[in-house]
Amino acid sequence: MSDRYGLDVKNQLNIFVICSIAGGTGSGMLIDLGYCLKSWFAGEPLKTTAVISTPDAFGNVDVNNLVNRNGYAALMELNYYCDQDTNFSVRYQQNEGSRVESKAPPYDFIYLVGTTNEYGVNIKLNDVREMMAQQIFLDLVSDFSPYKRSIRDNISRQATGQNDKPPRGRSYPRNCMSFGLATIEVPIYHIRSCLASYLATDLCQWWQNDQVPLPVEPQTMVDAELRNLNLSNNELRKTILRAQDKPYPYNAVVVQWVSSMRQEIISENQLQCTAQGINFFSREKGKILNFVKDYLQPKVDEYKANHFRDESPDTRNHGDYLLVMYDHRNELIQTATDR
Repeated sequence: MSDRYGLDVKNQLNIFVICSIAGGTGSGMLIDLGYCLKSWFAGEPLKTTAVISTPDAFGNVDVNNLVNRNGYAALMELNYYCDQDTNFSVRYQQNEGSRVESKAPPYDFIYLVGTTNEYGVNIKLNDVREMMAQQIFLDLVSDFSPYKRSIRDNISRQATGQNDKPPRGRSYPRNCMSFGLATIEVPIYHIRSCLASYLATDLCQWWQNDQVPLPVEPQTMVDAELRNLNLSNNELRKTILRAQDKPYPYNAVVVQWVSSMRQEIISENQLQCTAQGINFFSREKGKILNFVKDYLQPKVDEYKANHFRDESPDTRNHGDYLLVMYDHRNELIQTATDR
């Protein structure tokens, strides 16, 4: 369970017996089944729990009060075998090996569940079944389980060996417990419906009031604000072109670099072509063959390295083109902040 489902499981078997003592089946089998379970799983870590529905759950059944009689007889029998002086000994077959014998109570934990709480509220039988199922869930797999088992074990420990012994007759065991569940219900559907009605009322009143100015389209408002901050596409493009790192716009730097490279190409005859004129059909041997690889590409790479470098995490070491953009970004942020 731990490897496959991520659940920590104790090395212990928990068996729950759920029944009522209003009829013949549950009342007749309850005691024997409890002792048989302990005999069948002898030597293994085992905890048995009986969750018993009392006869009042079937109070609407008209069988000449047999329901209460069955319940009374079952409780008397259960009380008898929970007595510390009682020895259970039954042989289920002809041979002695089938004998089940024990001086302990038939179950480790016994819960009696009725249909009427201390305030006189009657619970339906289906709700009692649901409550029993929730009880088992809380006992086994919920986050509340350790705390619940701790309380149960403390109660059981206090009850063990503490039977009230009268001067005459048998003792009065304290092995039976009970439980209850409470829920808090939030009428979320009604709350949601009420809030929706309030909202619909406000909208109808707003639509009926012709004096209320209609709001401007959100996109129009955003575009106008971006233009005021010089952050629209056109404004950004214009501002970047006007950005100055020196006494002249940066696009002048690019024009100057292109012009200087053009002069260098002419002066160094980088576009030399030998296959022309009478040599038109001869093999080309001029500098034009390696113009892009040996001249133009290195020039472009050098320009990028000098002006567009951005490898360093420190922006102050980036290229001058990027520095201009950073300066302009800061200027735009300052302008927006001042407004």
